[in-house]
Amino acid sequence: MNCEAMHVRLTIVFLLCVSSVVLAMIYYTPVGKVLPNELYEWVGTKSANFQYMVLSYEPDLVILVKGWIFSPVSVPGQEEYAFKIVIESDDFTHEIRLSGERSGIYIYMPQHLFVLPSNTRSLNLNGFVVEIPKRCTFSTKQLSRGGMEPGVHVLDESMRETHVFERGQKVFLRVDAGQKNTGGYSVKIDEVRFAERRIYLRAHVESPEPGAMVTQAITYPAAVIEVQEQLEPGLYTVKCVLIDRNVEQTFEVEFEVR
Repeated sequence: MNCEAMHVRLTIVFLLCVSSVVLAMIYYTPVGKVLPNELYEWVGTKSANFQYMVLSYEPDLVILVKGWIFSPVSVPGQEEYAFKIVIESDDFTHEIRLSGERSGIYIYMPQHLFVLPSNTRSLNLNGFVVEIPKRCTFSTKQLSRGGMEPGVHVLDESMRETHVFERGQKVFLRVDAGQKNTGGYSVKIDEVRFAERRIYLRAHVESPEPGAMVTQAITYPAAVIEVQEQLEPGLYTVKCVLIDRNVEQTFEVEFEVR
């Protein structure tokens, strides 16, 4: 993510998370600033599609949502289309309707930013469900030697990279910071979240303090996570967000459990 996009994202999160404390348990507002398409995830089909981006899970769930439906016929005098959003958690269900805006053969749902309780389980967007990943317990260990480039890799119990596992085999994920010119760097895992067949990681690189005594040699810091969820057969996607000196990078990798 470039610096401008990251600045906008952090500003929105800060302002609206503060607002959510003063306002209601559920808060939403239109947001005109649209970020690059590759930063959004999506659900839908060729005739209806919704894009979303989770900006924060704690202390509130903060998420951007926009979408469209294919509607080539407009009936004169008919009330404009309303998008239906149902927010669900273990202890509440709340429905919101947002007016669409026609443009040619499409009706668009303007981008909105939602500030929701952190225990929100799912968003139902016109029948398409976005499952909110749940926080998982995890264990990590530091490695003295990772990869030469930043990224995320899937490993078996012998720490060999692989993308196919038999059911019951342990799965490990290695997050690499890439090449560093000195020692004193480490990778810290901030959180692991799990939803259906998606695993979300957030991590950051800790740098040595200015003037600290460090090894004057090239290093490749990394951390390994043991996936403690019971994984059913299927194809899994791992999405890792790594922050290094305020620069945010996103990596994805897939693996299969048979």
